[in-house]
Amino acid sequence: MTMWNPNQPVYVPRVFRDDLTKEARRGAGLAGAVGFGMLSLGWMTIVLSLTLAFTVSPILLPLMLVGAGLMFASFFVARRILGATHVMRPTGVMVLGTVVALVTSWIVGAAVGGTAWLVTLGVPDASRWIVAAVAFGIVLVADVLAGLLGWRWIARVLRPVAIV
Repeated sequence: MTMWNPNQPVYVPRVFRDDLTKEARRGAGLAGAVGFGMLSLGWMTIVLSLTLAFTVSPILLPLMLVGAGLMFASFFVARRILGATHVMRPTGVMVLGTVVALVTSWIVGAAVGGTAWLVTLGVPDASRWIVAAVAFGIVLVADVLAGLLGWRWIARVLRPVAIV
């Protein structure tokens, strides 16, 4: 039976991850910005059509279909961008990046929406649509930024492991 010698060096394999290539980093950010931007725009279009549902409008169904189409197409566009830029595990980056961006979007959307609601309390009725449009634009820009940063972060997290 051999005894353990505390003076004997022990080999411990070192685990590290190679950094993302410039192409993969750029592709993950672009896919996040475009994919999550399209997803957010589609969702906002559906919500807008539901708010217009209180007024009988002939554009209700086409507007909902456009929103659903944008949401559906966003995943194919993002997957195509991720694949073209050689991002490792593109489906995982797409799914987990969307989750990260959604959580960020909920937080930012609640803050901007609450602020817009407070601003509309002191604004005449005719100007409330302007405040709502500005809030819509701010949330959409924040969603694109959340998609860009979230998907880049997840692409970095999911890069392959090398043991040396």
